[in-house]
Amino acid sequence: SKVLTSFQMKYLENLVDQNIKKSGKQIINGDFAINPKMIGNINESCMYCSYKDLCFRKDQDIKKLNKNNDLSFLEEYE
Repeated sequence: SKVLTSFQMKYLENLVDQNIKKSGKQIINGDFAINPKMIGNINESCMYCSYKDLCFRKDQDIKKLNKNNDLSFLEEYE
C-alpha cells in the first residue's frame, strides 16, 4: 500500500493551506474568472456548479487536465 510519511503529509498540508489562502485573497479581491476544469473527458467543475445554467462559460475557458495519480514529487520529502 502507498503510505505517506509525516514529512510528506506536512508538505501536502502546507500546499493545501497556501492554495486556500490564495483562493481566499482572490475571492476578497473579486477575482472570479470563469475557469472550469475538465479531467479526461469529464467537466468536473461544471458538473456540481449551481450556476451552470446561467454561466457565460465558453469552450475556450475550460482548462483541460490529465488525470494524474503520480505522487513522485513527494519523494524528495521522505
